[in-house]
Amino acid sequence: MKGCVHSPECGGCRFGDVSYAEQIAEKQAAFTHQLPASVRDTIQPIIVSQRTEYHRNKMEYSFFLGDDGRVQLGLKRAGRFDQCVPTRDCRLFDPRWSLVWDVIVDTVNRVGWSPYNPKTHVGLLRYLVVRRSEFQDKWLINWVVADDVSEQLQPIAVNLRAQFPWVGGVVMSIQSSISDTAFSHDVRVLDGESTLLEAIDRWIFRVSPYSFFQTHSSQAAVLYRVAKTLADPKMDERMLDLYCGAGTIGIYFSDSVRSVLGVEENPSAIQDGIHNCAYNSVSTMQVTQGKVKNILKFERPEAELIVVDPPRSGLEPKALRRAAAVGASRIVYVSCNPKTLGIDLPMLEAEGYVASVIQPVDMFPHSNHLEAVALLVKSR
Repeated sequence: MKGCVHSPECGGCRFGDVSYAEQIAEKQAAFTHQLPASVRDTIQPIIVSQRTEYHRNKMEYSFFLGDDGRVQLGLKRAGRFDQCVPTRDCRLFDPRWSLVWDVIVDTVNRVGWSPYNPKTHVGLLRYLVVRRSEFQDKWLINWVVADDVSEQLQPIAVNLRAQFPWVGGVVMSIQSSISDTAFSHDVRVLDGESTLLEAIDRWIFRVSPYSFFQTHSSQAAVLYRVAKTLADPKMDERMLDLYCGAGTIGIYFSDSVRSVLGVEENPSAIQDGIHNCAYNSVSTMQVTQGKVKNILKFERPEAELIVVDPPRSGLEPKALRRAAAVGASRIVYVSCNPKTLGIDLPMLEAEGYVASVIQPVDMFPHSNHLEAVALLVKSR
């Protein structure tokens, strides 16, 4: 990011001092190169982000020992999993972050807690995951630690909320495995709320500490509008929302189809999906928990429209074949990884679906990531 004091050491922004226009040109070329030649004439110009700074609604910062011997908080150093850069003045997140950073860093050094060492697997403090709702202008702070220190953290949480009125809730997650991940099933509320509410156009969604939600809220609305326009849903159609997460896409489409069935493996996301349907008074959508490939095999749902939003690893081959076997007239593929999209498109073509339009959307300024929506039409 041009002018960032942490560039180029910080791995949060891969483009450094490259202008946004140059970033888009590079992303367009890279995206086109990663897709099969047979679909390249369907690729549209990238829809750019109107906000390129302070735009992310979620950041995952790491605790680490600085060169001065003090505990610091920041992002991974570019190309290193075991080194970090103190990012007090991060321009990806809310500009008020520096105020909170000061208090947290001063607090953990005063208390004397040690950061977790990813090489020796010794230490307490692992990550600080911060989520922000633009709709509410509230934050949810998640302390990810290697052991239960809820009694010591609880007054710290109360103090954070007292000092910063935009902090709506503070939780603690225990992550004691050696895996280099902030994810945990053991989440405990320390003070305030354990969830946020975020809006995409007229729909409002609950976001839990580990819910999947697009990390650029305003651009998420752009992405969903593109998906809905390309899908061209009809009021007499049944829709499958595969890898539905907290039900955001299905709910967004729910006023334009007869019914929606959402399929999601994560039980926490399923609970958010049930809540979100009720909160938005959506009675035409159901969500079911399970692996997509298994639900498609054993429950054999019927649909005229399918929307898939798989993880970065793309569609499992069995899930892909079974989704195609449903026989929907259209499949809308929302991709967060051009590489796996490039693998899945020929497989879908072999199953009788042809790419009609591929629309990339820039959700992640200053990174090399790119989202895309592909419309596939059944050819036989």
